[in-house]
Amino acid sequence: MNTSRSSRSGRTKSTNPISTLPTTTTAKTKKSTPYDPNFDLHLTQYGIHPTYSSRKPDLEEVKAKSAVPRPSLSPSRFSEGAFEAFQESNARARDEDDVLATVIPTILGPSQARRNCARNTMFNNLDSLTDGTTTAAQPDMYWGAYPEQLAQSARDELSSHIVPSTMESKPMAPNVFLEVKGPF
Repeated sequence: MNTSRSSRSGRTKSTNPISTLPTTTTAKTKKSTPYDPNFDLHLTQYGIHPTYSSRKPDLEEVKAKSAVPRPSLSPSRFSEGAFEAFQESNARARDEDDVLATVIPTILGPSQARRNCARNTMFNNLDSLTDGTTTAAQPDMYWGAYPEQLAQSARDELSSHIVPSTMESKPMAPNVFLEVKGPF
């Protein structure tokens, strides 16, 4: 009689319960953001061209508009004390929230900061400009029309193009956006 045992016969095979679970692979689509190096290419592929790539600026018109005097920050409009306070606010700003609270209001002026403006609003109600892989914008500030300035029929028909947020009391048909970065 053969008394030798195979190396397997005397031991029980152990199994790792985690390794025996079925595995699935899910394809994850990467969202395209303005910070993505290929963002311009992604937009161009859907017919949205960067500034001046489809139409060159009329340099004569630009020069003519540049020659027109603009209002300046003369002492009668912006005192030396106000300028020093602005410089101090700017120097003390440590992050984006500080810049938004203390620096931007001075740049915008007292009336512009509140006119048809909303802050930190997720644009989650607009149709995607491309194939749905761009992230929803969330500007620090934006300006547009108050809802009561737009006809209800226009708001209803164009909602997914002009009503940026599900909070319908916020400005619509946004046309100016501000994104702030802190000094560091």
